[in-house]
Amino acid sequence: MAGLSILDLPFPPDQWRVDQHSAGFESPEKAAREDADRSGMLRKRATKLTGKRRARTLALADLLDPKVTPEIPNTPASARYIRHQRIRIISWVWKAVAEDPTGEVARFDVIKPAWAVDRRGLRKTRSKQLCREFRADLNRAALKVKPGGAAKCDGFLIAFIHGEHEIRSKLFQPHWHLVATGDWVAVVKRLKEMKAYDPTTRVNLPIRQTKKLHNLAYAMTYLLKIYWSGTWRGKVSGQKNPRRRRKPVRIKEPFHTDVLLWLHRQSLKDIIVMMKVRAGVEGLIVKSVYE
Repeated sequence: MAGLSILDLPFPPDQWRVDQHSAGFESPEKAAREDADRSGMLRKRATKLTGKRRARTLALADLLDPKVTPEIPNTPASARYIRHQRIRIISWVWKAVAEDPTGEVARFDVIKPAWAVDRRGLRKTRSKQLCREFRADLNRAALKVKPGGAAKCDGFLIAFIHGEHEIRSKLFQPHWHLVATGDWVAVVKRLKEMKAYDPTTRVNLPIRQTKKLHNLAYAMTYLLKIYWSGTWRGKVSGQKNPRRRRKPVRIKEPFHTDVLLWLHRQSLKDIIVMMKVRAGVEGLIVKSVYE
């Protein structure tokens, strides 16, 4: 069936549900508590705002508050919504990766350092534009991997926009969490040859590969997370290269509200890039090189 989006995927069978096969997967209660916490932080932030921004902040607070909106809100700013979509989407990604015949699979974090923006820049950032730009980069890289480019690459790739707030620089850094199979593993590695993905003093490793995926269900849940996190990057005494704190923390205000309002303006399907894979009535369908 043509025209299906990834949000049209059916709910997965139990054998492929990541919430039933991934230790630490958030419970419905935990997601509801997180939405309640976000709602409270938005209301507190709204006391310092005026005009339309205050109204938008309070409206989102009501939408996220489980007491006001007991049903799952239709917004990527909601932990309950993302939990629901993680079960729906990531479960099918897990199945597609597990059944991939190429024998080559890797997970990547991909950062384009120039995408870092301040608070005003985040408001102007559009996820659709980031997706178009990244897809164009992948298509250029694919031409270096296979004659004929993306159309001739076997396997598939699916990528999700994630983001961090850098505590020291006060910048938001949108980036990609993705999984690639077959030729697409080499395609992602080819991005390193593009100047836009060169290391910088702020981002020491723009493309980071994880190839040992011991628990595949759990590993795939990394692709789509229920939160953006705060992180610290910078120079450490005695270290030549900048360091990054591994343990994420909750983003502090006013940046936390900025992220939630930005996420609320996006559709989940517009933060996802899919190459050689599409949504079908019975799950994800990987396109053959012969199609």
